[in-house]
Amino acid sequence: MGFSFVYERGATVASATAYTRRGDRVLPAARNTENYVDGDGQVSSTVADLAKWAGALSSNTLVTAGTLKEAVAPAEEL
Repeated sequence: MGFSFVYERGATVASATAYTRRGDRVLPAARNTENYVDGDGQVSSTVADLAKWAGALSSNTLVTAGTLKEAVAPAEEL
Protein backbone atom coordinates (compact mmCIF):
# COMPACT_ATOMS: atom_id res chain seq x y z
CA MET A 1 0.00 0.00 0.00
CA GLY A 2 2.09 2.86 -1.29
CA PHE A 3 -0.59 5.47 -1.90
CA SER A 4 -2.50 5.61 1.39
CA PHE A 5 -1.88 8.10 4.15
CA VAL A 6 -3.32 9.89 7.15
CA TYR A 7 -3.67 13.61 6.46
CA GLU A 8 -1.72 15.95 8.71
CA ARG A 9 -2.46 19.69 8.82
CA GLY A 10 0.10 21.58 6.74
CA ALA A 11 1.23 18.52 4.79
CA THR A 12 1.45 18.66 1.00
CA VAL A 13 -1.08 16.34 -0.58
CA ALA A 14 -1.21 15.23 -4.20
CA SER A 15 -4.76 15.47 -5.50
CA ALA A 16 -6.71 14.88 -8.66
CA THR A 17 -9.65 16.79 -10.03
CA ALA A 18 -13.01 15.10 -9.69
CA TYR A 19 -15.62 15.45 -12.41
CA THR A 20 -19.41 15.37 -12.43
CA ARG A 21 -21.96 14.96 -15.22
CA ARG A 22 -24.71 17.52 -15.75
CA GLY A 23 -26.95 16.36 -18.55
CA ASP A 24 -24.63 15.64 -21.46
CA ARG A 25 -21.86 17.89 -20.10
CA VAL A 26 -18.90 16.77 -17.95
CA LEU A 27 -17.68 19.48 -15.57
CA PRO A 28 -15.10 19.68 -12.78
CA ALA A 29 -16.75 18.95 -9.44
CA ALA A 30 -16.96 21.69 -6.83
CA ARG A 31 -13.67 21.93 -4.93
CA ASN A 32 -13.84 21.67 -1.17
CA THR A 33 -11.60 20.18 1.49
CA GLU A 34 -13.91 17.23 2.08
CA ASN A 35 -13.46 16.07 -1.52
CA TYR A 36 -9.71 16.44 -1.68
CA VAL A 37 -7.95 15.61 1.60
CA ASP A 38 -10.35 14.48 4.29
CA GLY A 39 -11.40 10.88 4.47
CA ASP A 40 -13.28 9.54 7.46
CA GLY A 41 -10.74 10.02 10.24
CA GLN A 42 -8.42 11.91 7.84
CA VAL A 43 -7.43 8.76 5.90
CA SER A 44 -6.95 8.96 2.12
CA SER A 45 -6.25 6.03 -0.20
CA THR A 46 -6.47 4.75 -3.76
CA VAL A 47 -8.73 2.04 -5.14
CA ALA A 48 -5.70 -0.21 -5.70
CA ASP A 49 -4.54 0.18 -2.09
CA LEU A 50 -8.06 -0.42 -0.78
CA ALA A 51 -8.23 -3.60 -2.86
CA LYS A 52 -4.97 -4.77 -1.25
CA TRP A 53 -6.41 -3.95 2.20
CA ALA A 54 -9.64 -5.84 1.48
CA GLY A 55 -7.68 -8.84 0.16
CA ALA A 56 -5.50 -8.92 3.26
CA LEU A 57 -8.57 -8.76 5.51
CA SER A 58 -10.43 -11.52 3.66
CA SER A 59 -7.39 -13.83 3.68
CA ASN A 60 -6.77 -13.32 7.43
CA THR A 61 -3.36 -11.79 6.68
CA LEU A 62 -3.90 -8.65 8.79
CA VAL A 63 -6.00 -10.08 11.61
CA THR A 64 -7.53 -13.43 12.52
CA ALA A 65 -11.06 -14.29 11.40
CA GLY A 66 -12.21 -14.01 15.02
CA THR A 67 -10.77 -10.52 15.43
CA LEU A 68 -12.34 -9.38 12.15
CA LYS A 69 -15.73 -10.79 13.20
CA GLU A 70 -15.48 -8.88 16.47
CA ALA A 71 -14.43 -5.67 14.68
CA VAL A 72 -17.46 -5.65 12.37
CA ALA A 73 -20.05 -6.92 14.87
CA PRO A 74 -22.77 -4.49 15.93
CA ALA A 75 -22.07 -3.08 19.42
CA GLU A 76 -25.06 -4.80 21.00
CA GLU A 77 -23.61 -8.24 20.11
CA LEU A 78 -20.33 -7.67 21.95
